[in-house]
Amino acid sequence: MSLIQVGNWKRIDFLEDGRRELYNLANDIGETKTVANDDLAPTKELRDRHFAWRATVKAPVPTKNEAEAVRPKATGKSKQKGA
Repeated sequence: MSLIQVGNWKRIDFLEDGRRELYNLANDIGETKTVANDDLAPTKELRDRHFAWRATVKAPVPTKNEAEAVRPKATGKSKQKGA
């Protein structure tokens, strides 16, 4: 997760799944309704400032591991020795 706040605007980027949230803290101090999908100027401005900051500090951005290990499915049965 990565976030930036400028004035009353707060943007949160969830790097794991690409989801984003944008809050106007003047109207929604409890961060209950994201306005990230609304066509607002702060959405682009905060994104651009956030990406510029990440580049400045050379912040690593997680990427999806395409070679995830496949785990065997649990059967719900347990083996007991000596039973």
